[in-house]
Amino acid sequence: MCNWSPDDEWIAFASDRHAPGSGSFAIYMVHPNGTGLRRVVHSGGSGRTNHPWFSPDSKSLVFTSDYAAVSAEPEYFRKEKH
Repeated sequence: MCNWSPDDEWIAFASDRHAPGSGSFAIYMVHPNGTGLRRVVHSGGSGRTNHPWFSPDSKSLVFTSDYAAVSAEPEYFRKEKH
């Protein structure tokens, strides 16, 4: 899963490209034109970081992780209209 920044400057995604097949995922960012690839969250061991999501101002990035034997998967809740 990838996420575009609200300012359309970056795409964030999870990948094991630093260690293919290891089961260890990290978070990367790249410009939409394919330049500027960088790993922004380094993973170690056999843990995963997934589901990157930008803040509304594009200045922060949140993600889920399963390090320390704890796993947190995102939940999406639809805002109810009153």
